[in-house]
Amino acid sequence: MEEQRKSIELPNGETYSYQQLGDPKKPILVMLHGTFMSSVCFTHFFDHLYKKFHIIAPDLRGCGESSYEAPIKKIEDFVFDLAHFAHILGLKKFRLVGHSLGAAVA
Repeated sequence: MEEQRKSIELPNGETYSYQQLGDPKKPILVMLHGTFMSSVCFTHFFDHLYKKFHIIAPDLRGCGESSYEAPIKKIEDFVFDLAHFAHILGLKKFRLVGHSLGAAVA
């Protein structure tokens, strides 16, 4: 299993970094980390999940390798980032799991 680290630019100018692994033909699982964390916190789950899912684990704005050009003023800012991220990647149907802050965004 090999994770791929990628990044994209969102329409608001933020750079969103994410990890991706597993078969793209499998159901998509988007994993959102908690406060003061990054997608790396899910690494120990990847070994168990990548055979069943195509995993996409972004670093939320200001965390991990994602940028923090504009301050977060409310939880909806994270939600808008995620919506743009999903749209750019063409994600129409996916499972969403979140821990702590990630659960609030989900």
